[in-house]
Amino acid sequence: MSVMLSVGNENANNIWEARIYNKKKPSPNSGRDEKEKWIRAKYEHKEFLSPVNKVSRDKLLVEAVTNSDVCGVALHLAQGANTNNYNHDLKSPLHIAASNGNLAIVQLLLWVRFFY
Repeated sequence: MSVMLSVGNENANNIWEARIYNKKKPSPNSGRDEKEKWIRAKYEHKEFLSPVNKVSRDKLLVEAVTNSDVCGVALHLAQGANTNNYNHDLKSPLHIAASNGNLAIVQLLLWVRFFY
């Protein structure tokens, strides 16, 4: 619950739908097939995420965790940042989040490790 409250629906959509361009988002009245295609494109195929340099996304994740930027953490995780990356003090993002006492970021990092 703390993750969802920390990120928020609007911010989550800004992350996962950053590049929808001219694609039409299904409405509540759309058919099941149309909604399923959208969900798969959005979350499974990650078609609408903003592009990021593969090298910098790991560094950006560590920076977002250090700054307790929950939305930044969610973005970089969605883009595939490596959670086993370490900062200059040899601390992983999970170590940093736990040290900062940021429950929402700790939970996001644990979910990524568990589900991927």
